Amino acid sequence: MTKFTVAELVTGDLIKLNGEKGEDDRYVRVFLNTNNGNIVSGDTWLPLDNYSDNELFNWNKPNTFGSSFVEVWRPKSNMSFKENTPGEHTHTLIWRKHVKTEEEIKIGLIESRINELKESLAALYFELGELKGSCA
Repeated sequence: MTKFTVAELVTGDLIKLNGEKGEDDRYVRVFLNTNNGNIVSGDTWLPLDNYSDNELFNWNKPNTFGSSFVEVWRPKSNMSFKENTPGEHTHTLIWRKHVKTEEEIKIGLIESRINELKESLAALYFELGELKGSCA
């Protein structure tokens, strides 16, 4: 699945939080436009507006920001609001965090290094052209 953002959340969505250091996963519900702003609430609450999408959804790395969002479930009907955990009959999974494997992380680092080297090489070619032009 692709990157997900707070802007895509709707009131009533259930978010699965990945527990810290062996804690059980837990769910919180999205409440938008409250007196406290946009929040998630359950056994804990969090003001969504205080954090970036990257911090909340941890796109680039595994849980570095306390408990990160790992799944977003949307209720199938108004009756689903009474459920505190999602089920296939009551909710639809609309996003799940993809945790990169060690191999994917290594490939990403190699690709980044290749891009850096391409940029350096392009700069050197440009300098070489400048030098040739000044010698003519």
